[in-house]
Amino acid sequence: MINADEIISFGLDFNIDIPEAQDEEYRPIKPENFNPEWEKEVQRYMLVSGSMPKNTILYKYEEVPKDLDKVGFQRWALNQIDRCRNGHNGMCGKMYFYFNFCYIQQVGRKIRPKYRVIDNEWFKFETSLQKSNEWGAICVKRRRVGMSWKLAASSLYDCLFNTHYHIGMNSKSQADSEALFQKVKFLYENLPAFLRVPTTKSNTKNYLDFSYVVKDETGNKGTKGNQSTIITVAPTDNAYEGRMLSKWICDEAGKIKNLAKLWTYTEDCLMLETRRVGLPIIFGTAGDIGAEGKDLEHMWRNSEQYKLKKFFFAGWMGLTADEYGNDDKEGGIRWVVYKRHEKEGLRQEELKSFIQKYPLTVPEAFTVITDGGVGNAVKIAAQMMSLRDNPAKAVHGWFRKIGDRVEWVPDMLGQCIIYEHPRKGMEGLYIGGCDPADHNDTFDEVSDLCMYIMKRQEGTDPARVVFEYLDRPSDVTEYYDQAMMAAIYFNNAKILIEKNRYGMLKHWEDSEYKFLAARTPKSISRMKGQREMSYGITMTVPNKKYLKELVAKYIEDTCEFIPSYELLNEFAYFNTKNTDRVMSFGIALMLLADYNYTIQTTTQAVSKTPHFGFRNVGGKIVRVVYKIKT
Repeated sequence: MINADEIISFGLDFNIDIPEAQDEEYRPIKPENFNPEWEKEVQRYMLVSGSMPKNTILYKYEEVPKDLDKVGFQRWALNQIDRCRNGHNGMCGKMYFYFNFCYIQQVGRKIRPKYRVIDNEWFKFETSLQKSNEWGAICVKRRRVGMSWKLAASSLYDCLFNTHYHIGMNSKSQADSEALFQKVKFLYENLPAFLRVPTTKSNTKNYLDFSYVVKDETGNKGTKGNQSTIITVAPTDNAYEGRMLSKWICDEAGKIKNLAKLWTYTEDCLMLETRRVGLPIIFGTAGDIGAEGKDLEHMWRNSEQYKLKKFFFAGWMGLTADEYGNDDKEGGIRWVVYKRHEKEGLRQEELKSFIQKYPLTVPEAFTVITDGGVGNAVKIAAQMMSLRDNPAKAVHGWFRKIGDRVEWVPDMLGQCIIYEHPRKGMEGLYIGGCDPADHNDTFDEVSDLCMYIMKRQEGTDPARVVFEYLDRPSDVTEYYDQAMMAAIYFNNAKILIEKNRYGMLKHWEDSEYKFLAARTPKSISRMKGQREMSYGITMTVPNKKYLKELVAKYIEDTCEFIPSYELLNEFAYFNTKNTDRVMSFGIALMLLADYNYTIQTTTQAVSKTPHFGFRNVGGKIVRVVYKIKT
């Protein structure tokens, strides 16, 4: 803790006028270069991006006075320490400390941070969590936002203004952890002397002890100072085991493969008996969520269970600001959107990497950037944004049999989703694809069962999804029956079923509904060099490649007609984890690609359609199939 007796010297000379460089990639888009279509995208992002507080105060740096006597300087210094503790003129204490007394390093020089509203909001956010003695922070951010400098300054602040405060920090590797720690030391070494608590007891490349050794009158050694510490370690599972931490900084969390295990061990270090009293701060760009970034994504999506509050540092934040530190939100969003379109011709991995580095929404921050995923990432992101603004009209529910009829039952808890009810009497207008299963397991790792029904193209109206069904009932026959009734409801739609597992086809055959199953598409048979008259499709490597090509083409040509936000979100994960929606959607496209049967009015469908029902047999309700009389 800093006190009057430790205020010495006049500190360093702050009269250094070095302008701050903007992000080297950022250049404002001039009005004469505006693209009308891209501007619509800009406005959609503007509507969902929230707003920041407006600052009207023009802040100037607090300069260390050189013309005061010792008493006058001590009075000034104590006033500055009070402002650092309690804030001043709209700035919270940490922001005041960071803005007025910290230098950050750039290549070949050091600069003072500019005032930014978003930085003040971050420090206020962190301070409120610190006071809670319960909650931590998880932050997903754009690249090059200077977050590690802010966290280094915050850590230094905590050790200067608190006693017995112990901080552990790490990044994605030993070298990166040490680099993060060097920022703390750089900040400390460039503080004015009146703020620097002596660290002579221990000051190494990975440990800083804010205390010093003294001897009493009898020669016995003792320790004075704050006795706060900062240690940096490599991100091994048990890196902090056995320590008591007041704060844990985890940098580049999206690139730490063992983040989940690191959390498990480290959280105990933040506990006092059964209650968390330390502050965890986990932050970084998302990383590849199909690999090392999956733990960060999981923690973000389940933040309440981890007792972590979310802070999203969007791609437009901090790119450019006015003299008061207010972000040019529209200009920043416009630059990001235009850059994305400029990069559409690059490899998809490069485009996705840029989207993740400058995300405008949280889902974009968790974009898969490996060779996984399918489709034009810019168009997918635009349609997801459009659906957030104007969700597709969708009715949840389920089907039931009433005599010979299939009836739709609206139910907000139902797993079936109808985007457009069928035009009755038009046989051949609807087709579908299904990715089933033939076992009853329901644990998390097991894939779901999914089916899409699409309406075929009519004139200039493109083919589109009209029905979606994703479920994992304890008894898979429930799914088979719902899928069967959905096909009947949509005018006896033909459904192409993946037959790597034969259970669904067998069930439909036993129920005398096999006529609803589509035969193997001719295009698939041609790829195999033979004529095939079997039902369904086997998902071989060539077939999966063909499926991916069809999905990518549909996204490129017709992405704006996809009504399912969840399906759009799954496109990014294709080939990296279970993507049941993408698989069933792609299977529907395989059937659609060469389905050339004439759309005609149904005349005798009801009389020829076998059906099933339920009957009381021996006191039990059982499912029975009514045979057709011939």
